[in-house]
Amino acid sequence: MGRIKNHNWMLEHRHDPDNWLRIPEFGVRPADVNFEGFEVPILGEYADEFPWKVPVFEVVHSVRDEARERFKTLKQLKAEYSVTLNSAELMLEPNENPAAWTSRQMFAAKYFWFFHSIELAIGAYESSEHQLEAMAYLANGLRVAFHLRDDDASTIEKARSEIARIAASSRHRENHAMRDQVFAWLDQHKTPEMSLEKAAEAMAGKLVPLSYRAVRDHCTAWNKLRRAGRP
Repeated sequence: MGRIKNHNWMLEHRHDPDNWLRIPEFGVRPADVNFEGFEVPILGEYADEFPWKVPVFEVVHSVRDEARERFKTLKQLKAEYSVTLNSAELMLEPNENPAAWTSRQMFAAKYFWFFHSIELAIGAYESSEHQLEAMAYLANGLRVAFHLRDDDASTIEKARSEIARIAASSRHRENHAMRDQVFAWLDQHKTPEMSLEKAAEAMAGKLVPLSYRAVRDHCTAWNKLRRAGRP
């Protein structure tokens, strides 16, 4: 089955500046500059990514709105961010307020922290092997977003709830996939002479990134199904 196409990509989303994580300047429409400087779209060609990308798009729009209120241009925002990069002080948590930084500099640092996290999330999500990593990047980005738009907490909280639900679903799918790998290995390699303990030792941390105890539990489940005559 082919992927579900986003029919609004060419007509709407591709032309919305807030649908791009990297933009050349505030107030510039992508089509006006032949999309030059617009990189990393959020809502892309496929609609099957929408469950987690729509909340991200809404938070990006909210954060950009605040940035446009505070700064006339993206160039000004980047200039303030540049000051923080050359500062002797660091911001390790979004609730920290380095004494030497102005409020504009603190906003700029959090703004680019947020966008960097979202870009990492989108990049990781493209690989089915890194979807949980993507959810972690998203959680970090949304944590920063709370400090950028505490006056729009409902939008960010809605996104956090949706992404938490998707992350739980991803973990569930990943756990089932690793269980299936264990079962397949046992079907092929388990002999009557081999104990379940030895089988678990052979797989733990090698076949699957699970502890011995977790693999041993899967082995027990496989053994019960085999005794019950189920495939």
